[in-house]
Amino acid sequence: MTKKKNSLSKFRKQTRNANKHTSRGLDLLDKSIRKNGWIGAMTAANDGEIFDGSARLETVEAAMPADPIVVETDGKRPIIIKRTDIKKASDPKAVRLALEANRIAEVDLNWDMDLIAEIRERKKELTADLFDEKDFAEFEISDFKEYDESIADGVEVCECPDCGHKHAKKNK
Repeated sequence: MTKKKNSLSKFRKQTRNANKHTSRGLDLLDKSIRKNGWIGAMTAANDGEIFDGSARLETVEAAMPADPIVVETDGKRPIIIKRTDIKKASDPKAVRLALEANRIAEVDLNWDMDLIAEIRERKKELTADLFDEKDFAEFEISDFKEYDESIADGVEVCECPDCGHKHAKKNK
């Protein structure tokens, strides 16, 4: 009996992701995977659609094409990834990877507010303990919006010194 080889082609990115990602975040993720290898898992439904870690799948082919290690689980037991190339958590590489994982998550977050609003409207119980009314109010009245040339009048354009990304700030 031959063991079936796992292949990334059996998996697909999330169809409707609440995080639209940012080009800067995906670039940081790509660079991290190329330099350090994998530091986080992807979670897929039984049908192969990734619902957590989808950005990794979007980045994977360019970064490091490899056959995945697939762990089947019902979610009742934790899964721990043990990096054999890192001896201690105090190792500078481990410290750097911990910082990278958190920074990439922060930089790559770009809420799809249309999807969040749709989910909130249809199934309030899905968002009830994740977002409160104050969160939704902040989403709706945020001073910073994605820069759009068509709204150039009456706004101040702010450019990120790191990546050059432009944002429009409402003039008050």
